Amino acid sequence: MAWLDEGSTEVCLDLAGADTTNGNYLQIWPCNGLQNQQWFFDDWQIKSVVNDEKCIDIPGEEELGQGTYLQIWDCNGLPNQGWGYDYDAMSIFASNSATDATLCMDIPGSSSDLGTRIWVWSCDHDIPGQQWWVPPQFGSYNIQIGIPDTFACLDLAGQNTNNGSPVQVWDCNGFESQQWLFQPDTWNIVYAADTSKCLDVPGSSFTAGNKLWIWDCNGSDGQKFGADGDSYSIFAASSADASMCLDVPGGSAQNGAQVWLWDCNGGSNQRWWIPDYSDEDESNGASAKYRVKKA
Repeated sequence: MAWLDEGSTEVCLDLAGADTTNGNYLQIWPCNGLQNQQWFFDDWQIKSVVNDEKCIDIPGEEELGQGTYLQIWDCNGLPNQGWGYDYDAMSIFASNSATDATLCMDIPGSSSDLGTRIWVWSCDHDIPGQQWWVPPQFGSYNIQIGIPDTFACLDLAGQNTNNGSPVQVWDCNGFESQQWLFQPDTWNIVYAADTSKCLDVPGSSFTAGNKLWIWDCNGSDGQKFGADGDSYSIFAASSADASMCLDVPGGSAQNGAQVWLWDCNGGSNQRWWIPDYSDEDESNGASAKYRVKKA
């Protein structure tokens, strides 16, 4: 869960010191990928990856009060640990506040000061301090390689959307670098965090060993891909007889291996699991592990 402040500093919801002692506080801190910034929705609770028996909690057992600072606490299923996410407003709301979820997770004064503690405040979708980027359900947008005994996904190196940034495989982690949208109507595979960017074959050159990258979506032949439901391959639709497939070099899912084109051969390093995200539940990301960063 993350946010970009006025100075474009990416900060994340952070459990101070990765300390899961009951009562420890939540703050904003530069996104670093560590476990104290990784959270997952589970049955309307937000749990810490550091200890999945600990939940984000609004102190107090009675009325949920505006201006109450959040803490970590043993998960107990009480109303003060209920949370939902509004994808349109990008707000994380206390699902049991009042009768219509009127309190939202908030950075006081929309401050960008590192270490600012998080509280709940009346929901106002125009307040930047209440706009959080929560990745989609874990797995919903991951394209996973089918090499046995691996758990690696199609990944945009460094989340860098500059034209020409390499596309690789990396351990599946649910981060935005691994979120892709397969669009059969356009034959494009677009980057979910910036849908103006497409998976691209450089120069639309369908030669074995040509390494893929990200590029502005432009409708070129090098951005047209299809999926074969029988072989689980992703093929370059405009290559001769659609004979070139997305391939992991050497059949290894080593982190950082750049994906390239190769003659379709049915090998496990050309098998990709493409999720069906048509029935995605957008009310809360069940079992989704992610950073929560300021939008």
